[in-house]
Formats: sequence, C-alpha cells, structure tokens
Amino acid sequence: NLDNISSDRNVYVECEKIPQLTISKTADKDKYNINDKIHYTLTVNETLSYADDVIIRDDGLDEGVSLITDSIAVSGTQNYKILENDDRGFTIQVDRIEKDNPVTVEYDVEIINPHKAGQTVYNNAVAYTDMLGTHQEVNAEETVEILKPQLTIEKSQNNSYFNYLDTIHYYLKVNQTVEGAIAYDVNVEDYGLPEGVEVDTDSIQTNGNVVKSGKDGFTINFTSLAYNQQEVIEFDAKIVDASLCGKTIQNLATVKSKTDTTTTNATTEADVLKPELVITKTADKDYYNVEQIANYTIGLSQSVENAIAYNVTIKDVAPTKGIKIINTITDPIKVSGISPDNYTLDFDEENNSFTLKIKKLTHEDNVTITYKAYIESNDLAGGNIENTVIADSDNSEQTDKITTVTPILKPALEVQKISDEDIEKYIFENALKPGDK
Repeated sequence: NLDNISSDRNVYVECEKIPQLTISKTADKDKYNINDKIHYTLTVNETLSYADDVIIRDDGLDEGVSLITDSIAVSGTQNYKILENDDRGFTIQVDRIEKDNPVTVEYDVEIINPHKAGQTVYNNAVAYTDMLGTHQEVNAEETVEILKPQLTIEKSQNNSYFNYLDTIHYYLKVNQTVEGAIAYDVNVEDYGLPEGVEVDTDSIQTNGNVVKSGKDGFTINFTSLAYNQQEVIEFDAKIVDASLCGKTIQNLATVKSKTDTTTTNATTEADVLKPELVITKTADKDYYNVEQIANYTIGLSQSVENAIAYNVTIKDVAPTKGIKIINTITDPIKVSGISPDNYTLDFDEENNSFTLKIKKLTHEDNVTITYKAYIESNDLAGGNIENTVIADSDNSEQTDKITTVTPILKPALEVQKISDEDIEKYIFENALKPGDK
C-alpha cells in the first residue's frame, strides 16, 4: 500500500519483465528431390529475461511432406515435454528459456508426393508464451525448392538399311538433364516395332530391371536416374516378314518417371531393301535344223545394290514339244558364278525341265546356266523354238524371260524332168566330150 508512504522517500518496485522471444528456422539445403529428407533446425531464444512454459509448434507442413516423428531432437534444455507428435507436425513445451540460452529443435521431414516435383515446400513454425497474462508469439518461415527432373531418350541402330532376315541392333540412351535432380521409378518402353519385326528377348542388355518382354517389345525400369547418369539399352530385332521389303520400318521408344510424368519419345527409321531379279536367255544360233543341238545360256543377277534375294528359284519351263534337254555325265547342265554350297539343281527328265534353287543372291553375284537341247522332231521343221525361264524368290517379284529362235530350217526339194533332146543339146552347146560330167 503506497498511500501511507511519505512522498520524501524513494520507493523501489521490482517488476517482472515481459518475455521477448525470438525464433529462427533453417533447412540444411535450398533444393531437394522427391524422397529426400529436409533437415530443419528451429532456434528459440529469450532476449530480455526469461520465459516460462514456452510452446514450440510446427504443424504447418505442406501436403506431400511428412514429419519423421522419431527424428525430433531437442537441445539447450532438459526440461521439456512433447505434447503432440505425428506425421503432420509436433508441439513441444519448454519449462523455461533463460536469456541468451536458446533452445534448439532439429527434425526431419520427408518429401513423399512425386507431384511436388517442380514445386516448393513452405513451412511455418511458431513459439509463444502466456507468461504474466500476455500472449507473446513469434513465427519463422522457410521455403525450399523441389527439383523436377527432365528425361531425354535417343534411339539409333547399326545401319540405315536392312534386308529380309537381317537382324537390327538397336541402341537406347536415357539421360536426366537437370543438375542436382533425380528421376525415380524410370520406365523405358519399346513397343513401336511393326508386325513382322521380332525382338530377341535374350539379346536385351541393360542395367535396369526388365519388367516385361516379348517379341513385340519390352518395358525396363530403373530405380533412379541422377544428373548426367546415362543408361544404355541394347537389343536385337529380326525382320521375319518378306512383305516388309521395299518399306520403311519405323520404331518408337518412350521414357517417363514418377517424378517426370511427361512422356518423351525417340524414333528411328530403316529401309528394308527389295531385291530385283534380272534374267537373260540366249541361244548360240538364230537358225537350226532338225537333229541339231541348241546351246542355251541363262544369266541371273540381282540389280539392287546391297539387297539380298533369299531362296531364289530359277525354273526352265518345258520347251517346245520335240526338243529334249540334255543332262548327261558328258553334257551336264552347268552352273557357274556362284558357290556350289549355295545352290541345288534338280533335273526333271519326265517333264523335260530343270529347277535351280539358290539360297541367297547378292548384288555382286552373276549366275550363268548353260545347257544343250536336242531338236529331235521333224514336225518342228519350218516352225519356232519357244522356251521360257522363270525366276522368283521369297522377297522379290517374279520375273520371266521368253526366248524364241526362228526358224527351224525346212528343206525345199525341187524335181526337174528333161528329154534326150535336151541332153544332146546341152552336150553340143557345152562341147562336152566322152568322160565329161
């Protein structure tokens, strides 16, 4: 009671000081990736005297991030208790914070939502006290960046053109191009080959996990892909459909990830060559007589550079009736210009024809077939010899050549009758003597 105190006396009143709290919040980095842990540090200090029953709270976590509840570590005091603690945040009560004796709370928050890639994580923490009936509250904010990876894919092959039954060797190169970023759950798919081109699943070479594979393509998964970490996939595919000859094969491969859901494509093109068979047939003469032998020469080549014709068949169709193909030990049908182990020759004596089968014919091969044919029928006199040869393969158009030799010579006999008087006249006019013809 100050009423009874004399005015000439000094009075000293000791007052409690209202707390003056400060708070700061920092993260251990500025940039993070999905699945990273943000390590936060909260520092709460009293700058005037002391503060009792200080509440420190961080429950303002963004959606897509989660507090790791067992990561909370408090230093600077032993007198505290955790009031709340779950994946959305925490509340801690500190009995007293003395001046310039700060209390530090460290904790980890995990970035769990892949859709946060390319966004920021905002977080707000508060500290307050209701000491002396006054509410003193301070807050601190921290914003960090979540990196968004960008994937690229390239596709190439070992050549720009191929033949039927060739094997194409493909290369896929996948990269992540954002510095510091990591792409997670990366899926590479290659199902873009046309029908008639089959993947050899045993040929697939990769550091990733082959999730699915078949003749039509594959899916390969990589757990993660960091900056400038290139992953290469190699595989073979075989052209098994001859109808693709003369066409262009297009192939599409794609890549995407959990953290970069944009699908990125890569394509390649390759020409499938279509061979063209060229056939010639000639005879050694323009005119023949019955009972003479005709000598035939067949020429076969493939005119498209780098193309290969497979299972080529050359058939000499039965010639005009009355002509017999000769195929004996002394006069065989001869084949040259190609390796003997690359062909077979079948002679059909009954049908008076032969068939040459060639396994494969390249642009550099020039095949020659020579054979003889005996003209045995008098019925051919005055007529033509017509003969046809046909060439075909598994992956080319059929071609044929007709050779006609004209004519078969027909003798013309003439009979002249003369009298004795004509003979005597001839002798006289030509002054013939006995013994002359």
